[in-house]
Amino acid sequence: MFTLKDPGEYIAALPAKVSRQEHWQTAVRELLISAKRGGIILLAEWAMRQAIHHGSEPAPVPRKSERG
Repeated sequence: MFTLKDPGEYIAALPAKVSRQEHWQTAVRELLISAKRGGIILLAEWAMRQAIHHGSEPAPVPRKSERG
């Protein structure tokens, strides 16, 4: 089981140059809001996913014929 502490520790372990990047700062902010003020955890999860996948190519959208 994961808690909000786990992604916080992940970010804290990043090199300072990386953790100061805007996408990581957004993730930190959303985690803190969720932890301290009872914010929407889904937003924190989304921000973490965005930060982790920042700079990678998005998955291609399947064509109608591939959807089944």
